[in-house]
Amino acid sequence: MKRKDEIGKLAGHFTHMTRSLEQLEEMRQEFVSNVSHEMQSPLASIQGFSHTLLQADLPEEQRRHYLSIIEDESKRMSQLSKQLLMLASLDKEEAILEKSSFDVGDQIRQVLFMTEWSWREKELAIDMDIPSLMIFADSRLMQQVWINLLTNSIKYTDEGGTIFVRLKQQENLCVVEVEDTGIGIAEEDIPNIFQRFYRADKTRSRQEGSSGLGLAITNRIIAMHGGRIEVESELDKGSVFRVILPMM
Repeated sequence: MKRKDEIGKLAGHFTHMTRSLEQLEEMRQEFVSNVSHEMQSPLASIQGFSHTLLQADLPEEQRRHYLSIIEDESKRMSQLSKQLLMLASLDKEEAILEKSSFDVGDQIRQVLFMTEWSWREKELAIDMDIPSLMIFADSRLMQQVWINLLTNSIKYTDEGGTIFVRLKQQENLCVVEVEDTGIGIAEEDIPNIFQRFYRADKTRSRQEGSSGLGLAITNRIIAMHGGRIEVESELDKGSVFRVILPMM
């Protein structure tokens, strides 16, 4: 290792490769552990409440309550499976991008319409500045980005709050901002929020049914398009997620 010739360089490369392989194995084991943990929680709930329903003569109201929990946990498992499959497909090849020209402003307005029931239920105000703007991207994947960002803002904004959605063009870049008056993110958590299975507020995230995969998927899609995502946030004051994409 201390030699300055080709042998020393070769030894250095081998050491670097060994460390990289060790890190990769650690990441693989952590990923498998996280997936197992995420699956185990809803499975345990489903098994436990199913057993209770079979064994006990329960009042109708309680029986319906247990059945609704089983339904919610089944949906959570289904969503987790879909997100894992999407991550797997995104990790394979960037060639899966199917780019076309489309109006991103119209697409964001459609996503707001799709999620209307959830933000109306919480009596959230939506402040929009969404002009028409044509970009060249994979419309299917970009729709998933807006769904993930908007549902996150809705999920973590308390009743009566406000969500701001802004779209603008800066030279040859498309800039989309999703801002909310929600619970915010601690400064030390911001660098980690795009990691798979990471939750800044673990207790509340589990109550909300979050898998910790949505932002990882969002970040991956944006990176595949040659863009980036920026985050500004303060606890108890809200967050701003800024997506910056090339127009072409």
